Amino acid sequence: MKNNSLLLCLSLLLVCLNTRGQSSLRGNIAASLKESMTQKHNQATQLVLKNPNKKDAAGRAVKADTAYYRDIVRKYGWMEGLGKPITQTVARRLPYYYRMSMKNEAGHWQHVEAMHGDSMTTLHPISTYIIDKDITDDNLANKEWVSLLNTVTQWVFTTNYEGTEVYEERSYDAKNNMVYSYSAIKSNDGRMIGSYNDAWGKPADMREDSTSTYGSVVCITYDNNGCDSIIDFLDGQGFRKYNNNGVDQTRFIHDSNGYVIEAKSCNCVGDPIIDNWGNSGHSIVYNLENRSRTKIYR
Repeated sequence: MKNNSLLLCLSLLLVCLNTRGQSSLRGNIAASLKESMTQKHNQATQLVLKNPNKKDAAGRAVKADTAYYRDIVRKYGWMEGLGKPITQTVARRLPYYYRMSMKNEAGHWQHVEAMHGDSMTTLHPISTYIIDKDITDDNLANKEWVSLLNTVTQWVFTTNYEGTEVYEERSYDAKNNMVYSYSAIKSNDGRMIGSYNDAWGKPADMREDSTSTYGSVVCITYDNNGCDSIIDFLDGQGFRKYNNNGVDQTRFIHDSNGYVIEAKSCNCVGDPIIDNWGNSGHSIVYNLENRSRTKIYR
């Protein structure tokens, strides 16, 4: 009887070990397949840039356009340099700067790189409308997406045939792997409805919000100069949701150069309200000589 019990126990132990081994094997196979698929996908979506071979009236090659800026601003969906261009010598002394290239016939830059010295850098302030990669205490921010956004170093803009309107903004890391894409369409009232997709083309759920029904969407109103003036936050079905400040809407006022001089946290009808940080917004005073800015909260 004892021998039979011992044999039964040994049999159960072997079955258990075999099951665990199969489970571990399946896990290893799944991980290998995922890694292989990711590598193939990165190769398929990897950024390959070809600067247009511009020629003058005599048919001689013209040097490709490149410009350097301390900061950038979004106007009508494009990234534009703020203020006057700086020299490469000045740029290399800065903690970060932006290299603009691939200017199209309509005068818009189609490739923007965040730079430090002669290399691309992730230490820049550009993030998404949905989450801010530099805010560490946003509990609803998807941590995986925060990590991904902190790999972004460059942006490429695809356009309509005339090169006047942005169809899609694509972000890439320093190895030219796509991180996300952002596209916006114009609604009947003139506002832009924008949404994010991941590198696989699926809706990017950047916030871990139980009230979200599908992806993350923004509704943007431009001011007279094309700068972002009002940003409303929605889910994929058009229902309002809070942004990372815990409010329905953010409003901005820009100066004539495009610098943000005031930001407001508002409810859905535009009235200032107290946000998660205990204020209703801030104004900004710039010192362009040493690139410093002072925020005054209220």
